[in-house]
Amino acid sequence: MAQIADADFFRQAIREKEGARMLQRFTLAVAQSLQLNINSSDIVLAPLIGQPPHFSNYVALEKWVAREMAAGDLYATQRTLEMLSKKLERQISDAMAA
Repeated sequence: MAQIADADFFRQAIREKEGARMLQRFTLAVAQSLQLNINSSDIVLAPLIGQPPHFSNYVALEKWVAREMAAGDLYATQRTLEMLSKKLERQISDAMAA
């Protein structure tokens, strides 16, 4: 009986790790689609996209992507990539214009 519980625990851990990797790759794809250098210190992305200002650009973008995907019940598809890229571009542009 303990073996079944252990197997379920490990399967769940693997699914969570795969989900985290998918989110990392998708976050980088969103940044790349806008040619956004998230490693640059020239821009502080977090406040522009509604994230706490102490977040790094990557963490802020990853949290934003995760929130948007969850809110829209979206999957990592080309259509989602295009939609989130446009939304991010608009949100950054609006925040910088304000």
